[in-house]
Amino acid sequence: MGFQIVIAPYKDPSEGLDWNEQTILIKKQIEDHLSTYPGGKVKFSLSESDQGIGADFPTIVLEILGIGSTLFFGIPALHKKIRKTVEEWVKIKENIGKFIGWISNAEPVVSYSIEFAFVKALSHLQGRTKIDHLILLECREILGKCDSLMKEFARTPLVYYLFIFRESDEFLHVLLMDCKLRFHIDKILPLDLRIQITDLKHDD
Repeated sequence: MGFQIVIAPYKDPSEGLDWNEQTILIKKQIEDHLSTYPGGKVKFSLSESDQGIGADFPTIVLEILGIGSTLFFGIPALHKKIRKTVEEWVKIKENIGKFIGWISNAEPVVSYSIEFAFVKALSHLQGRTKIDHLILLECREILGKCDSLMKEFARTPLVYYLFIFRESDEFLHVLLMDCKLRFHIDKILPLDLRIQITDLKHDD
């Protein structure tokens, strides 16, 4: 399973083509666009889905399996150091960061999967500590209330991603972001009561 992006390129059928007719054109458009990615060949798959609550509004799920020579894989197992896969994740982070900027400029992205959020979490923590020393304790999706992320949807489900990392026996890094990759919680918690939170260097 790769990294998934939900795209909402459809227009109201009353403006012209019905859903099925649009799907054929949209998939071809996305395929053609992905073939022009300057960062290497994109390995992907496309599928249809429904987005929104109380409304049948189709979307396209773009699953990224790899870019160039870098293959994407799942989030590391809980309670194990990231050290064993840190080199691979650094490569994924470099590739996916450029790709997100490129695809979001061309397509109306509704949401990103938890794998994208994990990459962003690692990138965020890399500026604060040595990520190969971290242990992933928790990785969870939390369904939130609806959010009007796009004007096409009256209501859109908002999903939150919770990550808890342990750094040695001293700190917990708690990160919460949503499916638009926006941070809502970014905390460092000391596991040693002798450590004052003011002693920590925290990048906002």
